[in-house]
Amino acid sequence: MTGSLSIYAIVRLGASTVSVFGNLGTVLTILAGSLILHEPIYSYHVIGATLIIAGILGMNLMRKK
Repeated sequence: MTGSLSIYAIVRLGASTVSVFGNLGTVLTILAGSLILHEPIYSYHVIGATLIIAGILGMNLMRKK
């Protein structure tokens, strides 16, 4: 099922866009660990998540120009 959805997304959005948004899984994992398992979030988690989100925004904003 996951493979089918990935292929569908690649066909619709393109491989580069899908791979960039695939990095959001890390950010969601950090949030889920904090919310569901009550794990602490450290500064390096916030820094890493910020860099990932900045990279996604940068990629999308550069492409629109």
